[in-house]
Amino acid sequence: HLVLATQRPSVDVISGTIKNNLPTRVALTLSSIADSRTVMDSGGAEKLLGHGDLFYLTPKSSLPIRMQGALITDQEIADVVNYVKDHNEAYFDASVKDAIFKEEEEEAPAASSEKKPKNDGGVPPEVIKALRLGLDGSPVTISGMQRKLGLGFPRAAKLFDFMVEEHLIAPTGDDKKNRVCITEAEIDALENGGAEDENEGDGEE
Repeated sequence: HLVLATQRPSVDVISGTIKNNLPTRVALTLSSIADSRTVMDSGGAEKLLGHGDLFYLTPKSSLPIRMQGALITDQEIADVVNYVKDHNEAYFDASVKDAIFKEEEEEAPAASSEKKPKNDGGVPPEVIKALRLGLDGSPVTISGMQRKLGLGFPRAAKLFDFMVEEHLIAPTGDDKKNRVCITEAEIDALENGGAEDENEGDGEE
């Protein structure tokens, strides 16, 4: 059996594909008639009392059936959790905590390094990787950086803004999508921190 639950029954969460493959549905009290129609294909769930009563819809019934489910209060949930904590040894996986807070810890040094790339030639290594991925002409996007470099959205968005501000990527071509607008040699120079030195040497010649 598969039970799929959500506290946000909007159309972008419960898609048509999901509804077609899960014809049997249960709805507790909902905040609006729109949410009721999203879950049950009809209104009414917004008028439930919220004390364990629910609507139950099966492929064989054209209208939802009102039923009474078990009601567990917040206090009862807290009592059960506290009992389990007091009478059992807890095991915490530190790797899970590190994975959750890793993105936040990385943001602080990244912010300071991005503020002064022009002064010391320092470019975040993720920028170099993103630029190399875009050398084949494919557009550089925030979602692409998240997927290919394993970054979170805040980090990928900051790096993307950095590349735009430094004119490393720019809208080019008929599609006007952001593509790498520097050469592979210039990327190598950025990676080695020698871009400014090369520019100074060209000026002297």
